[in-house]
Amino acid sequence: KNKFKESTPYSIQLENEHSQNKDSLLFNIEVIKDQFPKITFDHYQDTVLFQSIVLGGNISDDYGFSNLDFYYKYENEDAYQALDLDFNSNLTNQSYYNVFSLDSSKIQAGSEISYYMQVSDNDGVNGQKSSKTGVYSFKIPSKEAIEEEIDATSKEVQNKIDETLKSAKELNEKIQKEMPVSWKTTLIIRIYRLDLIIILRVRS
Repeated sequence: KNKFKESTPYSIQLENEHSQNKDSLLFNIEVIKDQFPKITFDHYQDTVLFQSIVLGGNISDDYGFSNLDFYYKYENEDAYQALDLDFNSNLTNQSYYNVFSLDSSKIQAGSEISYYMQVSDNDGVNGQKSSKTGVYSFKIPSKEAIEEEIDATSKEVQNKIDETLKSAKELNEKIQKEMPVSWKTTLIIRIYRLDLIIILRVRS
């Protein structure tokens, strides 16, 4: 059995023990090359608790797949580690999804993890062909950066409180000016979650 890796012309000449046909039958074998698999990659980093990376995307190939892997490397590690992801071997076009949990013992303040996705086809003639995404990184903020963010958030909250108190004072002054002098007024101002609640009680 012959295997053709390139498009090739061939001919057939008919003959037997009594005669030979001078004309040959001409044919051409066209080989359609196996294409590289394709992959898209969407990833969402947990920037609140720094515990996981959500992986998702799509893979496609003209014949099928043999492997779908998530490669990752923590800071100060020499080589990438591979995590096999599930896929449907009967489909040539499909989506994938996975939640990768970070190793808390290797993720510290200021550390970093690099990662990418790779898919391989099932070409048993020429050997597997692989396609991979670009390399991405997830950097954990340093203690200094976290403290600066907390400080900035505190200042923002304080500014909002100051603005709310200022608005409340202006409103109180306006009400006092517009109300009749004979009325006794109690203005209770409560601040709850930065929302201003004004309760006005009027007694004759």
